[in-house]
Amino acid sequence: SACATSCLGTTCSASSRWWSRNIDALAERFTVFVIDLLGFGGSRGTRPFVLSESAALLARWMEEIGIPCAHIVGHSMGGYIAAQLAAEHPERVNRLVLVDAAVPLPREGRLQYAAHLGREMRYTPPRFLHLLATDALLAGPRTIWSAANQIISADPEVDLGTITVPT
Repeated sequence: SACATSCLGTTCSASSRWWSRNIDALAERFTVFVIDLLGFGGSRGTRPFVLSESAALLARWMEEIGIPCAHIVGHSMGGYIAAQLAAEHPERVNRLVLVDAAVPLPREGRLQYAAHLGREMRYTPPRFLHLLATDALLAGPRTIWSAANQIISADPEVDLGTITVPT
């Protein structure tokens, strides 16, 4: 079916370059689309990133290029957006894969999480740190700051229970 032939990857606060090690393996079985969300990668400067609009924009993009539904893979904030897509537009998602998906935190846990994330950065390979820094510089501090604040202040009670596709 058309659903089983496409795999869409989303990552936010980054670029499609983060998927470079996965594309060939996925392309053996699927038509692969890797998305740069607005404000990031090849889509920077087109429009400001708005987290609450991202799932609807992704659904509209799929419609405009003729992808009725696809397997959706989301990483980090892209995982949050992929889950929103599955909840709000279930007809567009065949299967959902969340890779270290960002989850809005209750206010009382945010500072501890930020400290933990900072400590864990020491385990990040230098080559990936370079990619992370380059993508952050390309997106610009305003976009990164805005995206981080949007995910931090997003509703932590998003109804994941409405997702009916295999996840």
